[in-house]
Amino acid sequence: MLDFSTSYPETKFIVMDKNYRSNQDILDSSESLIRNNQERLTSKLTFLNKNLTAAGKYKTISNKPKLFPALNPLTEKAFVLEKIKGFLKYTPHPNPLLTGEGTEGKQNISPLQKGEGSGVRFEEIAVIVRNNREVEEWSNFLTQN
Repeated sequence: MLDFSTSYPETKFIVMDKNYRSNQDILDSSESLIRNNQERLTSKLTFLNKNLTAAGKYKTISNKPKLFPALNPLTEKAFVLEKIKGFLKYTPHPNPLLTGEGTEGKQNISPLQKGEGSGVRFEEIAVIVRNNREVEEWSNFLTQN
């Protein structure tokens, strides 16, 4: 994609900047994360503006995402698992992977104990991953834990 306009100099760019699936908080957070990507199309073609604007029913909804700077992929998965458990009708035991006491590569996630979550059902929870290659890895991790 980055070399397309070089190979085809007559290329006309049409930028689609309205987003009908996410609110502005999500779009702004995503933009702040990917802004530093040097391989991004807008980094190579500076005349392009890819700042998305929320439109439709999501335009007025506000729901700012919370960021968690994970130390490694296992810590990231453990954090997501604990958040999911918090939504369910059970409370997790403390997780050593989130406190730095876990061992890299060791999946020692604690079992659930009876408690008070917000009562969300599994069917109402989604984990969005960066790319398709990660779906099976996440699915296996969440299923095993």
